[in-house]
Amino acid sequence: MRGGFDDKIPTKPGKKCRLVCLSPSGAGAEFVVAGVRALVGRTANHEVDLDVDAFAPRRPSPISRLHAEIRWRDLQLEVVDLGSAHGTFVNGERLTPNGPTPLSDGDRIAFADVEFEVKFDA
Repeated sequence: MRGGFDDKIPTKPGKKCRLVCLSPSGAGAEFVVAGVRALVGRTANHEVDLDVDAFAPRRPSPISRLHAEIRWRDLQLEVVDLGSAHGTFVNGERLTPNGPTPLSDGDRIAFADVEFEVKFDA
């Protein structure tokens, strides 16, 4: 997995974000949000930055090709569900498609049934 795009990160100096996989099939795997945005999905016909299909516990995979986007906006990390079939969840609440939701340290984000914890490093 690669971390985000090579764009400048509009955050406070030294602030970085990692997503740590909590799902059994990928427990402990980490993804660094290393750019302004990162596309989440599966690699069938699209270029994605975080291929969570590898961690999906069931087949057929519940992960949409373009499932969600994680992005920095106004110094705030947020997630946007891109109209995925099985949803994106923050702390157990399903997101409204195409509506940005801010993320904080310790939040749990799930793409369908693949769960990650948001961790900010100083």
